Amino acid sequence: MAHALVGSLGNLDLEDVTARQRKERKDLQAKIMQFKKAVPKGDKKRQKEMQLQVTQMEAEFEEKCKAELSLMEAALQTSGAGDDGKDLTAESDSPVAHKTSKAEKRREKKRQESLERQQRIEEQEGMNVNLPRAIEQKSLVEKLKSDGLKIHDIAPDGNCLFSAISHQLKKHGQSLSTTELRKLCSNHIRDHRSEFEAFIVEDDFDSYCDRIEKDQACWGGQIELQALSSELQSKVIVYQADGPNIVFGEDSFKSTITLSFHRHLIKSGEHYNSVVERTASDDTNE
Repeated sequence: MAHALVGSLGNLDLEDVTARQRKERKDLQAKIMQFKKAVPKGDKKRQKEMQLQVTQMEAEFEEKCKAELSLMEAALQTSGAGDDGKDLTAESDSPVAHKTSKAEKRREKKRQESLERQQRIEEQEGMNVNLPRAIEQKSLVEKLKSDGLKIHDIAPDGNCLFSAISHQLKKHGQSLSTTELRKLCSNHIRDHRSEFEAFIVEDDFDSYCDRIEKDQACWGGQIELQALSSELQSKVIVYQADGPNIVFGEDSFKSTITLSFHRHLIKSGEHYNSVVERTASDDTNE
């Protein structure tokens, strides 16, 4: 390694070497930027691999630069004394070497922080695999995959059931907002009071319907799924990690809405996501 570096440095002085290193560092950063742009934003596996490769590339470059500077400084110290015994390198390269040393320390610190952060992420991922959330998610993903499906994430804002159904309806050319779905749902429950009243035990029936209609943070559940299935004339299939799928509506209905139900995904409580068909790229990215 040392002999190769000596040969590549030739008769260049320290200023020439540091100038070349600055240019090479810019070229490396430009290469890294192109490398990052080539990885799809949603491809977490390739992004993780890319980050590890980038960290390695930066580390190897900084190691090379450090070795070159060490050889140059050693050579200058050997040949830098004049006839009067004064060290000629003391004045000529001290400012340059001091400045480069600070920059190297900053880059090395940044590199170490990046490595430590990646290590913490990997350690946390290892700790999380046995948590209820991770176990549920893995089971649900595998069940959906066997049916050629995958999860489409919906915001966990209390409005998730209606948002997931709104997303599903777009597949069938329908456009209904969560506000419109809440109104349809509450009206259906009111119009079919005898069917639903016995299941509303935690609140007054009319107050319950009003809250479902007007409160965008009011969660929906099986009562709302049954009501919307009937109102929209859509069969609703709800995938869950444990147990069989929950089905609302009739096979004769004109369309099918597919959702996933999560007990442990978010800290605040139960959650619904939309479920869509897998594509060839999903298999490639895994």
